[in-house]
Amino acid sequence: MSSDEDQRRLQAYGEVDAPPVEEAPAACDRCGEELDDEDDDLPFSAGRAEGVTGFVDIHEYGDDPKLCERCDDLVRYLSHRHAQLTDRSDVSGAVAVYCRCHGDDEVDIQPLSPGEESLDVACSACGSREVVVERLPPEHNTWRIEQ
Repeated sequence: MSSDEDQRRLQAYGEVDAPPVEEAPAACDRCGEELDDEDDDLPFSAGRAEGVTGFVDIHEYGDDPKLCERCDDLVRYLSHRHAQLTDRSDVSGAVAVYCRCHGDDEVDIQPLSPGEESLDVACSACGSREVVVERLPPEHNTWRIEQ
């Protein structure tokens, strides 16, 4: 075999015509909504130092979920309400109840007494038991107050 023939075979081998590999756009880990480029720059639990400098410690924030702005706000709110409710001695936990009758910016947060199951809840607004219940605090809770 000549080197020209080998070269042609090598070129033919390299021309596969495979479709280009497309990466899926970054999506919110909570709701699945596609993230804007600006939304996925910093982890949702990043503090003031990360926000000001743009640097992120991968050791501390490597496993933080990527959340859209709406889910980030919701997780922070749910974490805050959970902390408020569980400060009381007669409350052992809390659940967030989502119902069809709720608006996009509404959530029904209900305290749980010791021994009470989260399966016994209904919507406070309409009384429906066809609800989605999320035990609080939300997963990946990193609520903290920046001073």
